[in-house]
Amino acid sequence: MKRAISTLLLAITFPASALACSPVAGYRVPTNVELLERADLVVLASVIEGPDNCKDFGKKHFCFPSVILEPLKVLKGQPPQGVLTATGSVRDGRDEPYSPLPTKLDEANPSTFWGACSRRAYSQKSLVIAMYSESDGEFRQYTPPFSRGIEDVEGPGGLWVRAAELYLGLLSENASHDRRRAFMNERDRLITLTGDTDAQAIAADIEAYLEATAEE
Repeated sequence: MKRAISTLLLAITFPASALACSPVAGYRVPTNVELLERADLVVLASVIEGPDNCKDFGKKHFCFPSVILEPLKVLKGQPPQGVLTATGSVRDGRDEPYSPLPTKLDEANPSTFWGACSRRAYSQKSLVIAMYSESDGEFRQYTPPFSRGIEDVEGPGGLWVRAAELYLGLLSENASHDRRRAFMNERDRLITLTGDTDAQAIAADIEAYLEATAEE
């Protein structure tokens, strides 16, 4: 019940236009592999609470709070010159902090489904893998609707970090026409590692990618 109330209160912080999300007909949520392939910048970062940019909320204008991300490791792309931000907050409508919530490889942070179709809740000092697109030297969040564009991780060696580094390696080491076979081979190798639960989760995630892109 407490989480439901917090969800409602946070929703009040955003205007309807920011919460509404209407993907085009036939839209498919990108798989993890596709997200990494399409993003221009992928970083392992720490969440830092941003400035009090909602102090005057409710008086004159709607509020679009943001958090600052401190890149700790660049997994893809060139290190950004300025700070990286993400739309959202580290506190709910009752001013209580959110808790970190690492997700399974086939799940997105629950706040992704609050209405805006992209993540809105963050935990201060937590670690995330965040993706950005670049245009004219500026980086913007790369978070297609309902996708895992920014997700918490357990630590520098967490499941999503391990998977992301593996996928990015396969993408960079193989030409586009060879990538599908490379991912198939890696899936088959991981399946043999029966005592490694992370390996099995990554193998299943690769299979999901292969199935989603089979007809493309």
